[in-house]
Amino acid sequence: MGTGLELYGRRKDGSEFPIDVSLSHLQSGGETLLSGFIRDITHRKRSEETAFHVASMIQASDDAIIGKSVDGTIVSWNPGAQRLFGYKAEEVIGRPMALLVPQDRTAEFARIMKGLRHGKHIEHYETTRLHKDGHRIEISVTISPVRNRKGAVVGASVIARDITRQKLVEELVSHFAAIVETSEDAIISESLDGTILSWNAGAERLYGYKAEEVVGRSLSLLGSPGGTDELTGMMKALRRGEHFEHHEISQLHKDGHPIETSVTISPVKGKGGAVVGASVIARDITRQKRAEGALRDSEERFRVALKCAPVVVFNQDLELRYTWINSPVLSWAEHDWLGRTDAEIIGGKEGARLTAIKQEVLRSGQGRRVETEVTFQGETHYFDLVAEPLRDPSGTIVGLTCSSSDITPTKKILLERESLIAKLQEALEEVKLLSGLLSICASCKRIRNERDTWEPLESYLQSHSEAKFSHGVCPDCLRKLYPDYYPESGQEPPKTV
Repeated sequence: MGTGLELYGRRKDGSEFPIDVSLSHLQSGGETLLSGFIRDITHRKRSEETAFHVASMIQASDDAIIGKSVDGTIVSWNPGAQRLFGYKAEEVIGRPMALLVPQDRTAEFARIMKGLRHGKHIEHYETTRLHKDGHRIEISVTISPVRNRKGAVVGASVIARDITRQKLVEELVSHFAAIVETSEDAIISESLDGTILSWNAGAERLYGYKAEEVVGRSLSLLGSPGGTDELTGMMKALRRGEHFEHHEISQLHKDGHPIETSVTISPVKGKGGAVVGASVIARDITRQKRAEGALRDSEERFRVALKCAPVVVFNQDLELRYTWINSPVLSWAEHDWLGRTDAEIIGGKEGARLTAIKQEVLRSGQGRRVETEVTFQGETHYFDLVAEPLRDPSGTIVGLTCSSSDITPTKKILLERESLIAKLQEALEEVKLLSGLLSICASCKRIRNERDTWEPLESYLQSHSEAKFSHGVCPDCLRKLYPDYYPESGQEPPKTV
């Protein structure tokens, strides 16, 4: 005899169904009788299977599924909860749910519990909770009240999903979107057939079109008449996964004027690795191209000017080795000075002097202008040297740039002039000797010279000056010597005879 015996019954139509059979014996008139009770447990079995199925789903779920009472005590804890929060079931069942709540989220948790007691359902609520090791976890929770047969809330089921990576991705996407939107460059995305899919503010500034004017249209509307074939070829190569970086191309503004751009085009690939589109980054280089053209013109003019001008222009590095020379001076052109220093090429005092001057320019950062003397193949040349510090774009001195004008003809004229002046000065000094105290004979009028001998006045003056003499007779002597011809008064005698 027994109770609760589960068997299967068969209906009139032949279908089987689960039953619960209870048997008992009775004594009646000395006979033993059996009584049996049979109950259909089909609904109970279905409920048990459903409960088992749900329990299996809960155990197998990647999400954390937690049961808690209305006072917040944890009553169930699946493996997903263990993976998410780090606690095993035996560590948390019976403890308050608040142990997972950060200090700055306690007020939020209190509001959730209050709403739960009033039967409020919360779906996909994003919040922060704590892992067992203390690090914060970004989660999305769905909280549903659990009711008894009378409809009273007796607890809650909590389903929590880790969205930490999702939040990081969202932040990165938001960050990248902000970069794209605030970029000075035009950033455009397009499909493989060249249809524009996105258009940032930089593209609007560069091309003049607003996003709503171009999204959905072909990128070819930006191409110049001669550049359409080039764009078509680039798109074909892009489908093969090729990448174009800093490719210079002419395009058109909305108003029709040409724009010189540098574009970088990269393939965009789908999950399977197939190319599904392209990203285009374009930068306006119109001014840069104009500046490059102007620079080329300036360099050409400078080259012609240097070629025709009698000026040596050269650069030297920080060790004062020649790195570049432009020289119309034959003596310089015939020698290989590159990689050498003044001390090695010129040597001597002049090489040391040039080195000291240039080192001072490097040290002080201030230019100098000096006159230099250099000997080539036994011939002396004179140069007017200007040395200036050579700086890189950051302002750091990286060497010297110098110009040197050949002033040899002028210098030689000046030297000759100085020599002549010196000789004249010497002559003047000699003439000045005659102004000193001289001994002269009162009778014969001879002069005692520096050799302490007496010589005629005439020869002394000729040897001590540039003066020359002509002989004659003064008027007084004529009257004295020839009174008959030149009386004391009357006819004036000639000035010389």
